[in-house]
Amino acid sequence: MERITELLVPFKEIKQQLGELDTLFVSFYEWLAGQYDPASGGFYYARSSYDMDNFILDN
Repeated sequence: MERITELLVPFKEIKQQLGELDTLFVSFYEWLAGQYDPASGGFYYARSSYDMDNFILDN
């Protein structure tokens, strides 16, 4: 039983840390949708690329 308790402590810590990392991706899909160009079907790497005339989208 002591060994199980030893394993659960790191598991709980890892689960908490992974939960904290999940918060970094909360708005990921909204950001990704904002990078999409419906006219070409491609994606911009950065928002600043929208205004670049010589920029070729990644299809």
